[in-house]
Order: sequence, then structure tokens, then C-alpha cells
Amino acid sequence: MAEGHADLCFLAGSGPREGSAYDLYLGRTLRHATVVRGDEGVDVYHAESLDVAAGIRQPLTAHVAQRAELRLLEPAFMTIRQAMGTTRSGVRGPHSSSVNS
Repeated sequence: MAEGHADLCFLAGSGPREGSAYDLYLGRTLRHATVVRGDEGVDVYHAESLDVAAGIRQPLTAHVAQRAELRLLEPAFMTIRQAMGTTRSGVRGPHSSSVNS
């Protein structure tokens, strides 16, 4: 690791893939870190003694809870706002009132 430079991996089982929202966000915003990807983020993080792990909150929280030497950083670094879409005539019923007509 270069001075002032961190190594970061995704920690989320099979993890976010290249081109995912997490990957795109980190690739665009990190200036002093290298993103390390692997099939199993937990294994890569520990095997390569990386500095930081990033991933989906629930699996990351569970992993940190099992290891006293780790901690979860707050606040979350991003939130993905999900959305749905359909044709204008495609959704009708009791829950369609929140869909724009």
C-alpha cells in the first residue's frame, strides 16, 4: 500500500459486481484507494490484509459482529434509492394510487 493510499474490497458474499451501483460510485469518488474485487469479499479482505471493506450493510454487520477487532463505520457511504416503472395503463388496483398516471 502506498502512503496515503488505502486498499478497499467489497464484502458481501459474492459481492457487488463490476459495473454495479456500488462499484460505479466508488470508482467515481475514490481518489486515494484501490478497489480490490474477488469472488468472496470476506476471504479477499482477510487474505490480502486490506484496509477497508465495503458492501451491503446486513452481511457486513454480521461479519463485524463475529470479530472483536473490526468495527462498522458510520454513517453509511451511500443509499440506493430503488424505483419501479410500468406502462401508464399497466398498474391498477388497491396499491396503484402512488403510481403516477
